[in-house]
Amino acid sequence: MDEGQALSLAEGMEVGGDVLAVTLLPPKGPDHTVEILTAKPPDEWAAHLALLESWLGSPIPKPMVEEVEPAEWMKFQECETKHMRFGRLLVGLGGLNPAGRHRSLRVVLTSYTAFGTGEHPTTDLCLRALDRLSRTGYRPSRVLDMGCGSGLLALASRRLWPRAKIMACDNDREAVRVSTIHAKRNGSQPYVEMVYGDGYHARQVKRAAPHDVILANILARPLTKMARHLRVQLAPGGYVILSGILAEQEKRILSAHRMQGLYLVRRLARGPWRALVLRRKNGRHKNDP
Repeated sequence: MDEGQALSLAEGMEVGGDVLAVTLLPPKGPDHTVEILTAKPPDEWAAHLALLESWLGSPIPKPMVEEVEPAEWMKFQECETKHMRFGRLLVGLGGLNPAGRHRSLRVVLTSYTAFGTGEHPTTDLCLRALDRLSRTGYRPSRVLDMGCGSGLLALASRRLWPRAKIMACDNDREAVRVSTIHAKRNGSQPYVEMVYGDGYHARQVKRAAPHDVILANILARPLTKMARHLRVQLAPGGYVILSGILAEQEKRILSAHRMQGLYLVRRLARGPWRALVLRRKNGRHKNDP
């Protein structure tokens, strides 16, 4: 399937329930592959896939199914140790020890049942945008990672701004569980609050507002729908880093957020993917409550 179909399929699967992780794998030529980790057997997904085919307007290729035991999945992933650098941030997948000369800028991930390891372009762009923002000397008091997945962006924020209060929120219990594991692994659990809830409507998220930095690496459709709620909880003068955006979706995302009094500060690109750094104007907005 092409990239647009793959992205729509990934988005549709995420709202299907009982999905632990959805990943768009690197393309092989014109074909794109969606990898889905789920607790449901394939026959229980038949009806959901049929609905998705109708929504996409084109047939979905027959899925290739492989049963993986949880322990085997974790063991396999932890054997693949990778080091990736994003500016001053060093992300280790698997066996990288966070101790060392530059410990304050290292993040270690050991669990892979949630999105966000730094390998996908959208996460890569977010991490680079975070690093660049920190280099400007900006010092936020509160940072929110909305749709936190693995918790990587929240933990990276903790490394860059150790005095800030960091919150990570997701509507997927597995993501919150994995984020908590990663916070413990990085010695950040006391400093990063993990929240399971309905996005900006979550009680803890509302209570912690206004946030000086909001990170949202999700998909274009929810980013557009959540623009107003984002602005309400973003401090005047605060920054937003948005990702999970394809080039052809950028204008729509920008328009939705400009209507809320935000303006574009920086655009980052990697292949067809975009990350946008926006800032809220100082003072009250006409739509503020």
